[in-house]
Amino acid sequence: MAATQGHTKFKNGLVSIITPLHNAEDFIGETIESVLSQNYTHFEMLIVNDHSTDSSQKIVEDYCKKDSRIKLYDSDGYGAAVARNLALRKAQGEFIAFLDSDDLWLSNKLERQLAFMNDKEIDFSYTPYEYIDEHSKPLGIVREVPETIDYHSSLVGCRIGCLSVVYRHEKAPHIQTADLKKRNDDALWLRIFKHIDKGYRLNEVLCLYRKSSNSLSSGSKLKLLGHHYRLYRINEGFGVLKSLLYTFSNVLVYLDVKKNFEHPTNR
Repeated sequence: MAATQGHTKFKNGLVSIITPLHNAEDFIGETIESVLSQNYTHFEMLIVNDHSTDSSQKIVEDYCKKDSRIKLYDSDGYGAAVARNLALRKAQGEFIAFLDSDDLWLSNKLERQLAFMNDKEIDFSYTPYEYIDEHSKPLGIVREVPETIDYHSSLVGCRIGCLSVVYRHEKAPHIQTADLKKRNDDALWLRIFKHIDKGYRLNEVLCLYRKSSNSLSSGSKLKLLGHHYRLYRINEGFGVLKSLLYTFSNVLVYLDVKKNFEHPTNR
C-alpha cells in the first residue's frame, strides 16, 4: 500500500458525521445512541432534517439539548443528496463519516478506523458490515467488501456501504453531488475519487446496516436501473451509450456481490 506524505496525526482530530433524516422516528434514537457510545469522542453529528412529518425532528432536538455535539439543520431542498450536500458544507471535521438515520455503529468504529487510516497513512477507508432487521435483530449475513476501490471500480459498480466510509476532509474538500433521489452515495464516491486516488478496506465488521421495507434501496428493478442511468448521465455527465453501458455493468456487479460478497456471519 502506497503511503501518502504530509498527514497530520488523527489524535483529537474532529470527525464530522453526516446523517440525512426523513421520517425515521423508529430508528433515529438508536442511531444517535450508537454514535454517543463511541470510544472516540471528538466528533460532531450533523443531522439534516429532510421534511420529516413524524416525530423524528423532536427526538433529535431532545438529543441536541443534552449533547452539543449533536447538531440539527433543516434541509434546503428534498432528498438525501441535498441533505448530505448541506451537511458537507457545514462540516468542520478533519474527517468525514456517514451514517444514515436507521443504521448503527459498533462502539469501536471510529477508534479502529481512524487508527487504521493513521497507521497506513491513507485518506479513504471502509469496512464490511452486517445486516440487521427493522427490530435490530442480526440477519446472520455480512457484506464483504473489496480490498481497494478507486474511481474506475466505482464506475463499474459500487461494492461499499455508506455507513462504513471515513475520508480525510482536506483531501476532498467542498464535495457536492447532483440531486439524485437514489444512488447518491455512489455519486459521492465518484466525486471524491476525483481527488483521492484510492480507498482501502479495514477488514473488520464495525457497523450494522438495517434492511428495511421502507429503505431507499428498495424498489422495482426497472426503477433502480433508471436511477443508475441518471447517476452516470447527470452526475458524471456521460453520453447516452456510455451511461447505458455502465448501468448494465452495475447489474453484473450487483449479481456478483449477492453471490460472492455476502456470507453468513460467525457472530
